[in-house]
Amino acid sequence: MSVGAGFPVTGTPPNPTPTTSTSVPVVTTTTTPTSNPVATGKPVFFHYMIGTVFDEHCRQDIIDAKALGVDAFALNLNTLNPDKPWAPQTVEYLFKWANELGFKLFFSFDMTVDFNNPSQFTNFLLSYVSNGAYYTYKRLPFVSTFRGGASQYTFGQGSVNDGCECSMERLIFEAQEISVLVLWILRT
Repeated sequence: MSVGAGFPVTGTPPNPTPTTSTSVPVVTTTTTPTSNPVATGKPVFFHYMIGTVFDEHCRQDIIDAKALGVDAFALNLNTLNPDKPWAPQTVEYLFKWANELGFKLFFSFDMTVDFNNPSQFTNFLLSYVSNGAYYTYKRLPFVSTFRGGASQYTFGQGSVNDGCECSMERLIFEAQEISVLVLWILRT
């Protein structure tokens, strides 16, 4: 199975192939056969790094993940900067194929690059939480972050982590009057 960078995640490294003019290896993925994934009763997520990938690449990644018994991709999104249109484009491709192929996705906002406040991605998140491919837990849209405490803002709470969580919940409720299950992961 391949991830956003375009390399298969398998037990064996890919064979060297011709490279493009930017010297990035060109790798073709194929569906990985599986012998009935073991059901654990617990959801299985793969962390998916949002990068410059193309429509067919996203389709194949989802096919490969499903073959391995994966339930959803946690989409690591670190920017919505207008100078980086590849990020929302990749997300669009992934949701298109997830809907068509019966797969789930949720956002894991990476607070270490362009984001330092949940208000920077709330509208983007809200545009996807009602999508049929968006992963829910107990009927609530599921959201996580990487390094939710990268900013120094406590948003009036006792810690950066609590502040980010409280701010996110408030912003989403005010915008759509819905509840969202938020998982903030503080990593230093």
